[in-house]
Amino acid sequence: MKYIFIFLILFVNIFLFIHILGFLSNKQLLKESFTVNDNCTDIGNCLSSYYYALILSILEKKDFIFHSKFNYNFLKHLPQYIKFDNNIYDSFIKNNITIDNVYNDLPVYDDLAFWCINKNSLIIVSEIMKPLMNKIIHEALQKESLFKIIDTTIIHFRCADTPFVKHPMYHFQKYNFFTDMLNRNILPNKNIILLSFTKHKSNEDSQLACEKYSLSLKKYLEQHNYNVTIKSETDGEDFATMFYAPLVISTISSFCFFAGFFGNGKYYQPTCWTQDNTEICDNCNENIVLKGYNLLHYEVDDYLNTEKVINLLNK
Repeated sequence: MKYIFIFLILFVNIFLFIHILGFLSNKQLLKESFTVNDNCTDIGNCLSSYYYALILSILEKKDFIFHSKFNYNFLKHLPQYIKFDNNIYDSFIKNNITIDNVYNDLPVYDDLAFWCINKNSLIIVSEIMKPLMNKIIHEALQKESLFKIIDTTIIHFRCADTPFVKHPMYHFQKYNFFTDMLNRNILPNKNIILLSFTKHKSNEDSQLACEKYSLSLKKYLEQHNYNVTIKSETDGEDFATMFYAPLVISTISSFCFFAGFFGNGKYYQPTCWTQDNTEICDNCNENIVLKGYNLLHYEVDDYLNTEKVINLLNK
């Protein structure tokens, strides 16, 4: 009996150890490898950290003091001090946005993923923050001489390291996502800029595949009578292009979220999270976040098999 008891204790401890290892592994997968410091150059991640710190300072009823001084591009013009805004705080409280439930919206991932609006509460937070974030970013872009006049729809087509690594946040979207979002808006012209930068943490094979995917999406849109130009300039210029555009259709990234959601035009995105092959979006606002368009990773054996994947995207 004694040995059975010892065996059970060992079994339980081994089970808990394996479970914890699995949790930590998943947590590491959900976190991108990134540290925010003065030399930050990844615009999306830098803004994610800044945005989250700003929200927490408001919820704590404190003046905002950001301790990193970014040296890169327009980021260096972001204000490091912002006086506490009681109106924003009151809007948070009226919508039951408190410091406690903000932390509860971060059960696994951290500030670098807080932009992922997979809950209606997070959409409300972003909508409340939009006027302030628009002002902050606009002034920073102006100081970097990145102000633009854009009258063209922008599709930010993320394809580089993703979707090949099959991260649960980043997926391809079926092509009808783009035409459905375009049909929601009557714009003065049928011109589209397809922003596609293929070299972010990517290798040669994925870059070549991404080129095929972007050309395939271009062909699809042209078959629907749109005039499509594939382009990418510097990261600062691409960000400004989206920020000042009348319509931004995102394929999910923090870079596009901060430019598109907080920019001057309309913004649409698919859901940005999957778990157990299910899209996670808790009571999301369908005027912003659309469910049911993602091609889920389990449906794809190999993203380098572009012909097979393109057939799935066309369905």
